[in-house]
Amino acid sequence: MLDETSQKVSRWLQEAGLSVSNTQNVPDYYNVTVSPAPPATGPVLTVAKPKAETPFYAVGMGVAIHPDHRNKLNAETKQERGSFLSEIRYAFLLMNVDFMFIPPQGEVPQHIQIVKLTFNDGLTQNSLFNTYTNVRNAGLYAIWKFVERYGQPDIVPHGIV
Repeated sequence: MLDETSQKVSRWLQEAGLSVSNTQNVPDYYNVTVSPAPPATGPVLTVAKPKAETPFYAVGMGVAIHPDHRNKLNAETKQERGSFLSEIRYAFLLMNVDFMFIPPQGEVPQHIQIVKLTFNDGLTQNSLFNTYTNVRNAGLYAIWKFVERYGQPDIVPHGIV
């Protein structure tokens, strides 16, 4: 049985017109997958609370970099590649989100993980949705920057740019 705040979080997301479903095969106390309600399509995010006593919810989004984009990024000079990735990093810093390029030491990322915490203390529907929107927008920014620079891949599986 979920605590009252976790139940509110699910309800608030649904009230915002989002589709909310329990994420399968995760050990977290609370972990839901959130996406635009069908027939709309769009980014998929996760809202999680690792343990019942955890004082926050983590709102996260993963961006998988399309193999065509990775190949084009790898073909650039180290300086061009570094400049492009730094532009994305600086934008994330201005958006006030935590992020990790995976692999962390690699010159060409395969994946970008974006997350922002929202704490239980004073949590409101507005603060939750602002956090959700902040993470989603950061993910969309990364996707659009890759597409703008390297073009739209021929076939784009859901969630990969």
